[in-house]
Amino acid sequence: MAQSAFAEIRRYLDYKPVAKWAALAAAALSGLLFICFLFLLGLGVDLLINQGSIPTYRKLSPPQQAFAAQQWQASPAEELGEPDWRERLSALGFSDDVVGTNVHKYLVHLAPHPTTS
Repeated sequence: MAQSAFAEIRRYLDYKPVAKWAALAAAALSGLLFICFLFLLGLGVDLLINQGSIPTYRKLSPPQQAFAAQQWQASPAEELGEPDWRERLSALGFSDDVVGTNVHKYLVHLAPHPTTS
């Protein structure tokens, strides 16, 4: 009678291999679902904090601002040619007939130039 509950359940499940493997599979699946629910909880908390909007540059934390500035400086707008701009605009959902020709000259002036502070 001094056996633990886990040992008793394991001994009980050893009689039926299907039940044993079903219990192990259910345990693994429940662990996977727990991780998925933690991910969804993180998305919900992010939604509560940011209220569904993308934060502006000024609202970012200093490490996030440094990362964004590094990304901007990695591909300056002046170095991008017309094919690069067309690729970026098509990724945003703009077609060539909507964008027009020589639009990249105007987009270079509109591109953000981060200030280092």
